[in-house]
Amino acid sequence: MLKSKTKNRGIMEAIKELREVSLTDRIRLEHEMRLKFKRDRQAEDEFVFEQGRKIGMDGLIKALRKNNYTDEQIVTELMEAFDLSREEAQEKLQ
Repeated sequence: MLKSKTKNRGIMEAIKELREVSLTDRIRLEHEMRLKFKRDRQAEDEFVFEQGRKIGMDGLIKALRKNNYTDEQIVTELMEAFDLSREEAQEKLQ
């Protein structure tokens, strides 16, 4: 609106700068929103994966105990099935 009413070069430059800043802010905001969505989605995926892994371990432990496996046998099975160290697998039994 101002542009159509003035021929002043300074005002024209100011209008141009204002448009670029506004556009840059909008683009930056959109970029930040995309990054936030991506981080949120990644965190959600990691949470769901870990929950599923925990449920799987608990189910395996229950099934092995039901079949009279010893704690050492269960530790070995957990190490193989979930790629755990001996210490990590032993912690899951407690």
